[in-house]
Amino acid sequence: MKSKPQEQQQPSSASSSKNNSAKTSQKKKKKKNALEDDASELSEEDQRLKDMVDLCVERIVEANTKAEVQRNALNQLREEIQRATGTMTSVPKPLKFLRRNYGTLKLLFAGEKQAPVVNDETEARRKLKRKQLLERLEREKKLKKKLEQEAKESGKASASASDVAGAAAGDGAAAAVSAATAETEAAIAAMQVIGDDDDEEVEMRPIGKLDDSNRPLLADVLSILACTFGEAAQEDALRFRLAGSADDIGIWGHEYIRQVAGVVAQTMQKRRAADEDVSDLVTLVDQIVPFNMTHSAENSAVDLLLEIDMIDKILDFINKGNNRRVCQYLTVCSVYQPDQEECDKILKIVFRAYMQVSNFTDALRVALKLGDRDLIMKVFDTVAELDQTVVLKQLGYILGTHRLSVAELEEKFEDDDELLEVIGNATLTQHFAKLAQELDVTEPKVPEDIYKSHLEEAGNPMRRQANRSSHTLDSAKQNLAATFVNAFVNAGFGQDKLVMPESSDWMYKNKDHGMLSAAASLGSILLWDLEDGVSHIDKYTFSNQTYIRAGAALATGLVSAAVTSEMDAALALLSDNLEDESTMMRLASALGLGFAYAGTAREDVLEVLVPILVDASQPFEVAAISALSLCLVYVGTCHEDLCTNIIEMLQERTETELNDSMARYVCLGLGFLFLGKGEACEPAMSAFAIIEHDIVDYLKVTVQSCAYAGTGNVLQVQQLLATLRDHYTDDDDEEEGKKDENNNNDNNSSSSSSDADKDKDKDKD
Repeated sequence: MKSKPQEQQQPSSASSSKNNSAKTSQKKKKKKNALEDDASELSEEDQRLKDMVDLCVERIVEANTKAEVQRNALNQLREEIQRATGTMTSVPKPLKFLRRNYGTLKLLFAGEKQAPVVNDETEARRKLKRKQLLERLEREKKLKKKLEQEAKESGKASASASDVAGAAAGDGAAAAVSAATAETEAAIAAMQVIGDDDDEEVEMRPIGKLDDSNRPLLADVLSILACTFGEAAQEDALRFRLAGSADDIGIWGHEYIRQVAGVVAQTMQKRRAADEDVSDLVTLVDQIVPFNMTHSAENSAVDLLLEIDMIDKILDFINKGNNRRVCQYLTVCSVYQPDQEECDKILKIVFRAYMQVSNFTDALRVALKLGDRDLIMKVFDTVAELDQTVVLKQLGYILGTHRLSVAELEEKFEDDDELLEVIGNATLTQHFAKLAQELDVTEPKVPEDIYKSHLEEAGNPMRRQANRSSHTLDSAKQNLAATFVNAFVNAGFGQDKLVMPESSDWMYKNKDHGMLSAAASLGSILLWDLEDGVSHIDKYTFSNQTYIRAGAALATGLVSAAVTSEMDAALALLSDNLEDESTMMRLASALGLGFAYAGTAREDVLEVLVPILVDASQPFEVAAISALSLCLVYVGTCHEDLCTNIIEMLQERTETELNDSMARYVCLGLGFLFLGKGEACEPAMSAFAIIEHDIVDYLKVTVQSCAYAGTGNVLQVQQLLATLRDHYTDDDDEEEGKKDENNNNDNNSSSSSSDADKDKDKDKD
């Protein structure tokens, strides 16, 4: 019984050996055919280049070679690579033919005495093995995907004991396949870089010794050759670059520098984390940055310096030719920094760069963006020292547009009335009138010019009927709408046909708030015109109608908006009205102060409005408008004392007052206080917890939205979306609870009615 299987095994082993020999011969034929195909694909010029590269490598690595012969061969390789990398769009041919010798040259550089034999046959064998590995990797990935699909399907089925055992076996198989896949990928990556070193059939050959004087030359070749292998050899590219010659790195081309720069940034971060020396990397950075700055790759230079936290080095390479591109790119990059400190650091670099090339107007804009008054004064001082009167006036117009009041600036240029008028926007109304005259739009317009109701008369009968029904609206609402349209369409022109004519009685065709709006519209029409505007509005401040006087107070604030004058009419007129018996007058006066001094951060306005804000006896609407006006005056300043006063005011108010819609104006005001300041709002957000009312949630969202407005902060967007999702989830739960309660009530009522019917039937019986 035992002899039969042995007899059967002998012929089978013989047949298998024949099959193996046949397969081996077929593989050899395929290799020869592949080699013949590769040889036939090369042109005469490429073949000549390939032979030259192989000859140079042979002279470099052969035993007992002389140092001078090595140097000549290395220089010849370097020259060929430099010529090829001048216009790199793919792997250059010299590097393509040199790739297979990368492992041998690395061993020579490391001082090894032997290296694998590299020729066309070994190259074909390496390609065949790599192809087999890729095919195996594809099969393993398919198997892994299949096992994952089976595990997912088995998870949906009922979990019996056999199912659990099968699932455990499936998990083990999946883990084994994953490990095999990782091993195959590692083998492919290693093979791509170091060659077919693990092949059992590889032959070894002796190699010579590299002369010390030739090591930098070979390191240069190995560095650029490592870049052709991608991420697998990027560390080698940097290591050999640091060991290379002191020649200009730019001779190797843009692509090489781009790859080395990426590795430099990663390596420097790792070394700093390990507290290691980075002086050699800094030396390399000092070579890369000048090359990028002089070859229209300023963005790459900025990216590298930002990653290694050495952005101040960019100032050494700023000139009038590249300063605009560099500074604009840095300004955009500042928006995406993780915190405000990093953002301000970059903006200060931009400021110094602009000042370095005497670009004072852009430097002032950056200083205003930073909100740094010292930098603003530095710009004006520098321009004043250079005696550039025109530039100084241009800076004054920029500062006037931002409505920033700088006391030091007013003291320094107190004798220059023209400059102070420009900074205070005293000439703004004149420039606007001149522009209107040039555009031929000085003729006042009436609301009908905007409505164009005569065009609505045309059309089908249904439209005419709709127009007639719309005309039946309350005349008071129509007049109020006409007042607003008239104020906006004639804003700043100084004249209109509805309110300002002497014969006009439009003011008295309105009632209550309509009167207030009509009087306040004068401030919009006479916008920026302090000389004529205040005198024209003054006659309404003595009216017997409280609403007209309140409207005049608002108009006084509007006409003074963005304009600074020595007489300071708004503060003088409106501060007295804050003690008026009428609540409406106090509201209008407080809001008028906010309009007049928005963005100026005036301390005297703070002293006038804070007592009203903290006075608990004041009506809540007056305190709320006072808070809003103060935050308009101190917009974007994060004024700590003002924020504290507003929070304490909210804490002391009753629940009924906080439920009032006016409380939302207080929340909006706090948002203005931290407008665009990002993380600076965090202490205030924490302080909101002392307010025991539901309005805290609304307050936090408002302040958060204003603080990060325009920043593009993804984390804040996600947080707001999460708030929105939670809000709707809570609402849905409440609605479902109400539906269940209603259903229960319906069921109870139906059951009670059926019981009542049964009782009636019994009574009848």
